[in-house]
Amino acid sequence: MVKTLIKINFLFSIFIFASCLNIEKSKKPTIVNKRPSNLVNCDLEIKSFVNNFMQDSIFRMKHISFPLEGYNSDYRFEDENYIWDEESWLFYSSEDFNDNEEVTKSVEIFEDCDFNILLYKKNTGYKKKYQFQKSQNGYTLIFYSYSVI
Repeated sequence: MVKTLIKINFLFSIFIFASCLNIEKSKKPTIVNKRPSNLVNCDLEIKSFVNNFMQDSIFRMKHISFPLEGYNSDYRFEDENYIWDEESWLFYSSEDFNDNEEVTKSVEIFEDCDFNILLYKKNTGYKKKYQFQKSQNGYTLIFYSYSVI
């Protein structure tokens, strides 16, 4: 009987020890992706689109609907809203798509998977913003801002 009690105590001790290990495991923080799942899903799509938009002029023009709303600091004395036609947009944006170490590029992605491309040219103060909206053919440029800081 004593041997049976020792065995039961031993098994009970192992059970308690194992339970404590499980409690410790459950206390460890779980790493959670804080980005909403829809943003994670559209990251790759946007990355591919941005690469194509920056490198392929034919692709680029298919994803712009002129006249294009925006802002042009060269005409800041006129109405704040500036309407870009194809010719003026091509002139102002021509350097945006060249690989240039002086240009800092970043992408802002929003919850609805719309996004902005922000460009800043060091030592010049040029700041440009491309605003894209999800559309049937991927994304469409809906706003272009050119300003000198």
